[in-house]
Amino acid sequence: MSKFEIIDLTLELSPNTIFPEESHSILKVNEIGKTILWNSPLYKIEISSHTGTYIEIPWNEFPKDFLLREAAVVDLLEIWMKDVITEAKFENLYIEGGMGVILKTKWYSRWTSGEVFKDPPVLSLSACNTLIEKRVKFVGIDFPISKEVHDLFLSKDIFLIHNLYNLLSIKRERVFLVIAPLSFKSLKAVPARIFALQSL
Repeated sequence: MSKFEIIDLTLELSPNTIFPEESHSILKVNEIGKTILWNSPLYKIEISSHTGTYIEIPWNEFPKDFLLREAAVVDLLEIWMKDVITEAKFENLYIEGGMGVILKTKWYSRWTSGEVFKDPPVLSLSACNTLIEKRVKFVGIDFPISKEVHDLFLSKDIFLIHNLYNLLSIKRERVFLVIAPLSFKSLKAVPARIFALQSL
């Protein structure tokens, strides 16, 4: 049996996390008492669908066959502020049926400075169309994308994994992703835990 390293790609949340206004993130945690049975702390947690790492889907329910999927990792570490990601980055990308892609940048590091929405890279529409032609099933990103790109992917039944974190820990060109959104029906966006299984 193959051995894997488990890499958490989820943005860690805490009541002290500072979210940019553009992220539409809400996270409020209050201790409201004790549980009756165990007298342990009881918390009220208020969270928006776009808080931290989350998925966005074009369907009313997340298909369970997507809980574990293979993803090609596209190395874009040279990409930084305002750089345009063109179709040339994906021309030699080989995608098998059912796979998705992770766009590996280091943009996630800007969460700590609160500047994740300031001058991000630009994923071009031509690049998106190349991914669509290759029949990717999902796209994982750690930087904001334009409304045009967002709407184009969803219109083609390609779901999005937003605000990935810790992408520098991925060293392989392919990994398996564990995609575990909160189990809510009829929601198009929901927070999720994302893990990469990287072969050793």
